[in-house]
Amino acid sequence: MNYQLRRNQTLGANLRRICRKQVEDALEIVRGEKEPDDTPVHETRKHLKKARAALQMVSDEIGGARFKKQDHFMAAFADWQKQAAPQLEKLQEEIAGWPVESLDCKNIRCAAQRAYKAARHALDCAKTKPTPENFHEFRSEAKRLLYQLRILRPINPLVIDALIDDLDSVGEVFGRSHDLYFLGERLRRDDGQPPARETRELVAVIEATELELQNRGLDLAERFFEERPRDFGHRLGTWLQQWLRGEAPTVADALVCHDASVLN
Repeated sequence: MNYQLRRNQTLGANLRRICRKQVEDALEIVRGEKEPDDTPVHETRKHLKKARAALQMVSDEIGGARFKKQDHFMAAFADWQKQAAPQLEKLQEEIAGWPVESLDCKNIRCAAQRAYKAARHALDCAKTKPTPENFHEFRSEAKRLLYQLRILRPINPLVIDALIDDLDSVGEVFGRSHDLYFLGERLRRDDGQPPARETRELVAVIEATELELQNRGLDLAERFFEERPRDFGHRLGTWLQQWLRGEAPTVADALVCHDASVLN
């Protein structure tokens, strides 16, 4: 797969390739050279979010100024799609010049640990203040971590596949809750007229289901993020070092991550 590490490349070359590929895919959609599965804007933003996840894994190496410049572009794309093609082409050239030759296990471990910690913090905020905005922020941070885990999948496919599946389930539950929230909002817009009884009853069902999904999502998320960020980062760093040495992960790794499902 294109969106994961390859053993025949250095870590820096891997991340450069991964990020450039996502930008290339975004460019093809913008130019009309590739038929998107969804709307062009949605598909392009998806590729750029995946590129951002890779970019954050090299942020220490390429420097703060360059990271902020390129990260802000990827985040703001949808506001100026007409200018996207030349900007994406320029971004491709800049990625080719990333000074990532010295990227090592510590850089990757710290980046993944920061992504995990950011998602964990966003989860705490959503639990403390369960607003749609806070749930959306957590979902965004969790998605970023999910993309980074997909990149790192080859270092321990057995365990990381299980982590990806669990985190994907969390995102799916909160995504359904998010959709219900917007549906309820549309139904509540009465244009100055009191809603009909059927509408009130439907809104009540939607709100109850939304709350149920939020509680289910919180339960899944709390189990996923119960580990300390430092321990999470240490495990990934250990697997990465073993992978670079050509060592295969053992079944014991599954027990360490407390996920018996990967042994079934």
